Amino acid sequence: MSQKITPEQIDRIVWNQHHDPFEVLGPHRFEQEGNTAWVVRAYLPNADAAWVVCPAERTEYPMETV
Repeated sequence: MSQKITPEQIDRIVWNQHHDPFEVLGPHRFEQEGNTAWVVRAYLPNADAAWVVCPAERTEYPMETV
């Protein structure tokens, strides 16, 4: 899966026409230059703020609007 999402994918999610929204939304592991990381995407059109919670670490990470 590509790390970037296309404007077309965003439109399909916004208009509830994506065949598999979790292909884009939710947690996804990726590798870049030998490093592994996680990206979490959410569609929250009316949210003022959102966090990703990692229970194992008891840590909250604020999400950023992209």
